[in-house]
Amino acid sequence: MSSSIRRLLKPKKSNKPEVLELSDLPTWIDQYTNPMLDRFKRETRTILVELDKSISSMKVTAQKLASSSSDPETRGQERYIMQFAENILSSLDEIHLPADLSFDHVQATYDEITRALKAPNQMRQKKFIRLHSSFKPLIKDFDSEFKKLNKLSVKLAQVLQNSQPFAQQIKMIHRNSEKAIEILEKPKQMKVEMNKNEAQIKELNAQLDEVNLQFNKIKGKDEFKELEKVQAKILELKTELSKFLDPFNKPLRKLVKSISEEKITLRPESMVALQHFVKDPNYTVLESNNLTQVSLLLHDVKYLLEEGKITMDKKKEKKALDAIKVVQEGFLERIRQEFEHLRQKERQLMSTSEASEFAENTQQLELSKRKIEKEISELDQSRKRFEVKISELQTELEKLLAIIEEKIRTILGANISILAK
Repeated sequence: MSSSIRRLLKPKKSNKPEVLELSDLPTWIDQYTNPMLDRFKRETRTILVELDKSISSMKVTAQKLASSSSDPETRGQERYIMQFAENILSSLDEIHLPADLSFDHVQATYDEITRALKAPNQMRQKKFIRLHSSFKPLIKDFDSEFKKLNKLSVKLAQVLQNSQPFAQQIKMIHRNSEKAIEILEKPKQMKVEMNKNEAQIKELNAQLDEVNLQFNKIKGKDEFKELEKVQAKILELKTELSKFLDPFNKPLRKLVKSISEEKITLRPESMVALQHFVKDPNYTVLESNNLTQVSLLLHDVKYLLEEGKITMDKKKEKKALDAIKVVQEGFLERIRQEFEHLRQKERQLMSTSEASEFAENTQQLELSKRKIEKEISELDQSRKRFEVKISELQTELEKLLAIIEEKIRTILGANISILAK
């Protein structure tokens, strides 16, 4: 930054930072940089006024060239002169002097002038020396205006070059300020959505309470308590069986793999039981007609484990063998009999119209409950995502504000603290 700019933007002698709200920052930057901008405007305004005059003079000269009188000695060059004049007028018409003397607008004008001077300059260098002497007074006038315009363009370029580093830094601060304001607004919008989610969750919880209340009313009736007990026992029995069958999972998976690799073969009955057992062990034991086949399968597994054809951790192998021993002592038959007894009792209790109505109502309420719980879960997940994003935006905003404050201290020499709210 030049010494003159530093004098214009000399910092106030105060250690205490000036506190600014983020929304006021763009206006503050404009006001603080006004001295620099005013100086830039004064320098460019003078040059642009001269440029405007020079462009007008060039247009007049070009129009005179275009309307030069016909002469037998110049007839061969009139077409070239006409084309040259039209090109000049067309190029000059592309120059738009800015009403707003900001750096970007003045830079745009300079770029237009550079483009406008390029084509005429190439043409004049190639053919001016060959033109008939009758054209030379007008060409001399044009050449004088062209050089003047070119000199003014160079002068304008120098002002732009001196101001460019500062202008670019200010533009960067403005961009970061706009980005910070945008980041600040996003959490506000998200909080509005979060409030909507909270209201929906509250409403859904009220619906869930109502569903649970209806559940309790139905389940509280004496005639349905026995049915509920039977269904609870069935569930307990299935859970107990699942735990008991767990040690078979690994050896059976190994057995399936060995069979697929043709390392082991099984008798047909065991193969049928294996296919069903792997798919759904509880159903195979409790509800299918393959209990004898299951016993044969487990007998074969015991043999394969003992012969080392299915290898696994010794501790897990022992658990599997112990479980097979329990099966051979009649465990599965006892479980199956108990399950069939409970199922028969359940069917008897469900045979009444009241029980059928109970089952239907219970199913509908269960579906409603699951649907509401799913909606609550989705809204809660959405709320958590908003919270994470808001936290990320807050961190991003804090970092960006620190960059802006540092840039303002470095470029403008001002000590400020930006308040985002």
